[in-house]
Amino acid sequence: MERFFHPRSIVLFGASENPGKGGNQVLQNFRQYMARNGYPDLFIVHPRASCINGVACYRSLDELPRNANGDTRLDLAVIVLPVPEVMAAVRACVAREVRGILIESGNLSNDADEAARFAAELRALIRGRDIRIVGPNSIGFNVPDLRYCTPIKYYSQFLESRERNVSIVGQSGLFVTGFVEWFFDAAGHGQPFGVSNIAAIGNKLDVNECDLLEYYLADAKTHAVGMYLEDIRDGARFADILRDNRAGRQKPIVLLKAGKSEKGKQAVSSHTGSLAGSYAVVEAIAKQYGMMLVETYEELFEMLSVVCQFPRMRGGRVGVISVSGSGCVLSSDFAEKYGIELPELDGATVARLRPLFPDWAPIHNPIDTWASVEKVGPEESFSRILDIFIESGRFDCILMMTISSAFAAFDWQHIGAVQRQHPGIPIIAHFFGGQSINENMSFAMKHSIPVIPNFEHIFKLLGILRDYSRRMDRAGKFRDGASGSRGG
Repeated sequence: MERFFHPRSIVLFGASENPGKGGNQVLQNFRQYMARNGYPDLFIVHPRASCINGVACYRSLDELPRNANGDTRLDLAVIVLPVPEVMAAVRACVAREVRGILIESGNLSNDADEAARFAAELRALIRGRDIRIVGPNSIGFNVPDLRYCTPIKYYSQFLESRERNVSIVGQSGLFVTGFVEWFFDAAGHGQPFGVSNIAAIGNKLDVNECDLLEYYLADAKTHAVGMYLEDIRDGARFADILRDNRAGRQKPIVLLKAGKSEKGKQAVSSHTGSLAGSYAVVEAIAKQYGMMLVETYEELFEMLSVVCQFPRMRGGRVGVISVSGSGCVLSSDFAEKYGIELPELDGATVARLRPLFPDWAPIHNPIDTWASVEKVGPEESFSRILDIFIESGRFDCILMMTISSAFAAFDWQHIGAVQRQHPGIPIIAHFFGGQSINENMSFAMKHSIPVIPNFEHIFKLLGILRDYSRRMDRAGKFRDGASGSRGG
């Protein structure tokens, strides 16, 4: 897969001098990447032009000069051509032994039967050879650290990797593009994770989700994997990879699997030309081998925010610290709906909390902090309650909710310090709203605190993480024998 994620020599089919064309946008991305990394071997195959945007053009692959290192090896060919011209270009790349072929064009043919025949031909041609094909209908790859991306949109602004990172694989180019746009929008608002790799695999003529999943699980900079899939081509291999991950690295894998309904399955076939398969089988594999399933884009991104920082949760006991009584009531409803436990406070904990509240104020979990905020101020109230909740030993996760405004502010330095002292107990923040939300989201990012915008999702995701953690714990105990030590 390195030929796709870190190519040293690239040839582009379909480059355009028109800045409005996808072929020009892809070329700008490659010029930026090659110049930044000092790779001179960027070529264009074009039937008429001699040079486009400073990059030399050649009539065919046979005319390409030797690379800077003196050989004719090509790591990657990228095809952004009209569909009727695609197959000839791919055949030429296979004949030339180009190691990686990325087909960004929508298909191999505009006729479905002919496209299927072409796909079968290409699979036969590359069988047993060191040639891999991604696509067709793929926008390709994005590696922030390398400032490398392949989509038909020029990116001057890049995602970033951080201390903890996710890698993404999507069957839909729109999903991958949407994730990038979401990250740009949310990064300044405090998402705590960075990005190691992104890949859009399109119609999966050759390279599929299994290839990408193996690559991500072996990547030291990837701490969690997010996937959007419409079908799984090799279910047995997919299950084997999950089983090996459960027995070894135990990296969190979150899957949004589309095509559950009959109409959805038909749409999958229309979109990618493949069969969606049984969702019940995917659920069974997830439960058996350790994978988290979500139902929406938002849930996928939010779950990654949590599990990239907290790959496991000790149990399902949640402490809720809310500036609003309504937050306490809704917490109780959602906890019951998703099987989350809200343990009542013991006498010793209540006694420690009492000085922070007026005598008349009830003290329970979930805890309404407003009376305490009025008595001792917001930062003192939230910080001391957090300390006491954590020190009680009764909670596996703490949820802190407030309004993003000075009158109900957190002491982020203190919250960050508590999280660092207790890394096994996730602290998750939620804001009911407020004018300073962007500032608070930035503080949360600085201290690696996930912020989940959808309140109900928090409880649903914690339920998923709790069940996943239990399964992984059982796998760890089985693997480690009588020691009973947890895996991960």
